[in-house]
Amino acid sequence: MGLFDSLFGQAKAVSSEEHRERRAQSRSLEQKSRAITSADVFGATVGDSEVTDYVEEGYQANPYIHRAISLVASSVATLDIGVYDGKERPQRITGEDAAKLIERPNPLQSNSSFMEALVTKLMLNGEVYVEAIGPSQGGPAELYLPDPSEIDPEVDKDADGLIQQYVQETTGEEWSPREMHQIRLVNPENPFRGQSVVKAVSRAGDVSNYGRKYLHALLKANGVPPHLIMLAGQMGPEERENFEDQFAQRTLSAFQEMRADGLPKPQVMQDAGQARLDRIGFSPDDMELLPSMQQAAREVATGMGVAPELLGDPENKVYDNVKQARKALYTETAIPMAEKICGELTHWLGPQFEFDDNRRFYFETEHINALQGDPARKRELDLRELESGAITINEYRQRQGKEPKEGADVLLVPKSKQPLAVARSPEQESEPQPN
Repeated sequence: MGLFDSLFGQAKAVSSEEHRERRAQSRSLEQKSRAITSADVFGATVGDSEVTDYVEEGYQANPYIHRAISLVASSVATLDIGVYDGKERPQRITGEDAAKLIERPNPLQSNSSFMEALVTKLMLNGEVYVEAIGPSQGGPAELYLPDPSEIDPEVDKDADGLIQQYVQETTGEEWSPREMHQIRLVNPENPFRGQSVVKAVSRAGDVSNYGRKYLHALLKANGVPPHLIMLAGQMGPEERENFEDQFAQRTLSAFQEMRADGLPKPQVMQDAGQARLDRIGFSPDDMELLPSMQQAAREVATGMGVAPELLGDPENKVYDNVKQARKALYTETAIPMAEKICGELTHWLGPQFEFDDNRRFYFETEHINALQGDPARKRELDLRELESGAITINEYRQRQGKEPKEGADVLLVPKSKQPLAVARSPEQESEPQPN
């Protein structure tokens, strides 16, 4: 098997002949989704065993992973992705079909809920599929997010080696690249499938999960770890069963008295012969369980691109305050994720909506409080720029949220720094000045 063949991995390969036949039978965009149920829109109904583990043991059972994914997804959602025109100072476009689509992807979801679900599925599965619904001409009218574990890409390795079809294995439904698009995170082992972010922190997640399970079980047992009863003499089967039942009943009775009255009465076992009670479990201190769980939480934070203090670990904080940590969440994780999504949507939907080179899906950051500096400091810097002649009076007013004034598009120049064009010549300097 060659290197190219080995790269396909889970991507289903089809021959050129099969691909040509499918293209000849290709459909226009459908009027309703063929991939999802209402549950798929809001929650991940996963079938693959590995993905199920990531969802159930990671996102649903681990508070650190859940919080990290929720923070990234909600941060991307607050960026309010839309359609923009222009490169240097792009302006947001409203009213056009593409803008309406991204503002309301489908009747069940707004822009923010759609993007939050997209990022959540992308981080959990490593890939997400966007299904387009609408007429055969022009761009789609609705977008949906089917369950990623149900969709398989098919690759024509005899031709260009690109994804030609998407197939839902359970139903046999097929979609062309115009009807569906895959957004994936980098997977070094397979260029056609993405790698889940949870996979990188799965061991740390297991330590955290198993530690909480052990503590939970220990609390339910009133803090008593498992014990082993060693009998010196011999007991028949019936005597042994009676002894085990009596021991369990007496222990339970002691726990119940402890809950009700505090210190229980001593429990005395009769006819037990010579017995020894050995502990076979460990206390949390013996296992150094709590430090291990804290270290696991820090590894989760590192792998998910979220500062530990945002996950409830202030002892291992890496920023001076929460504002700096939130700013880093946007600049280092959420904004790169949003740029990736915008690039993929522009690449896929741009030709369908006949975008030119200046038009694209993008976002603004001016409304994100975490990315703004200290207001007092910003006002001070703006005032310095005004006094130094770097900005006009109206530009300064605009920065302060005020309306421009007529005749205020001028620069203030300090007396000590007159422009050369208005400086007096030597002849002018020798002329007598009027009193």
